[in-house]
Amino acid sequence: MCWFITIGIAPKGATAFEALAHRRVGLGVRPSGNPSLAALFAKDDIRLELTHGGCSCDLVPEGRGEDREKLEKMRRRYEAQGWSEAKILRAIQAAEDAHSKSLRRKETSAPKSLFRHTVIEQARRFGSVRLFAHFYGGSQDDEQVACLGRRRVDVKHFGNDDYPEDVLVEVIA
Repeated sequence: MCWFITIGIAPKGATAFEALAHRRVGLGVRPSGNPSLAALFAKDDIRLELTHGGCSCDLVPEGRGEDREKLEKMRRRYEAQGWSEAKILRAIQAAEDAHSKSLRRKETSAPKSLFRHTVIEQARRFGSVRLFAHFYGGSQDDEQVACLGRRRVDVKHFGNDDYPEDVLVEVIA
């Protein structure tokens, strides 16, 4: 019910990436433990989730899919799983509340800019950074994800719209 961006970086850059993200106020970093994601990245990549406020919703471009469409997709998935109507409504309300909080945070901060500069700085320092953005309906540690494609972007051209959903993007220096 939230976006998460997973970063893949060579082992020599992982510590530096974590330190840089922590220096940038509001960006969080935690190891990614999703096995289906691990299969998308290079074997030696250290995979980290980069977040702002507990998820990556503030870090993805606005308008990335319609919110109503996502909520309807959630509803259909939960119905297929046999959830009661009351439980579905609570889950959808929680997702809407989280989205509203996210919009309020966007009004007072520039997390996308922090994210972009963090990725660019690390790509320049270590040669490249890989990233994968996915909208999770459940746990980001367990949900099966599929890669819809791969893309390479030069740091000079890396912008906030250069990491589409479910595409593994390599930002290169």
